[in-house]
Amino acid sequence: MNNEEATRQFENEIEVMKTIKKIAGVRGTPLLLFYLYLANLFPKLLAHGYLEDKHLNYLVMPKFDLDLERLFVLHKRKLKLETVVTVGLQLLERLEIMHNCSLIHNDLKPQNIMASFKSN
Repeated sequence: MNNEEATRQFENEIEVMKTIKKIAGVRGTPLLLFYLYLANLFPKLLAHGYLEDKHLNYLVMPKFDLDLERLFVLHKRKLKLETVVTVGLQLLERLEIMHNCSLIHNDLKPQNIMASFKSN
């Protein structure tokens, strides 16, 4: 990925996170999206910017426990059927909510699916 593509992807991620926050805060928002946002089931954008001295874009969001790829590796690349079904259903649920808000995820892969064991 070249620098221009990386910058465009970074800016797009910030806009999506802002959109989720804005939608979750708008009166009349589907309650499910609002509660998912409050429960940290969608990432919250805490800060973002550009470090000029390092020529680096950054964004800050709450820390999740691990991503799906690391979970898979930690379990020696074998997950229980119940785990696979649970994760699959939760992923489909979140994608449906995003699509209903006219958002799409164009980089869906295990490393981009974050898990938090405190809330769910």
